[in-house]
Amino acid sequence: MTFQRVATSIPVPSPVMSRDDIPPTWLSLPKKRRDAAAKGLPWYFDPTRPCVHGHFSIRRIDRSSCPACEKRRFMRHPKSRND
Repeated sequence: MTFQRVATSIPVPSPVMSRDDIPPTWLSLPKKRRDAAAKGLPWYFDPTRPCVHGHFSIRRIDRSSCPACEKRRFMRHPKSRND
């Protein structure tokens, strides 16, 4: 499994992820979006619910999407990039 680093130093997952691959640092994140927003964090992680595409991953508080789905959407629609 490969990871990219983001500004918050939380590993961003590759598109395929299972419950067994969850990094320990994600377990310290808030489990609810509103709790993360209250703490000023850009990410939250609910280990009980995968995203709509089945990824067990961190999610952004502003879009509630996981990075693996964002990457997939970005690669599928390159003209919609904000360069």
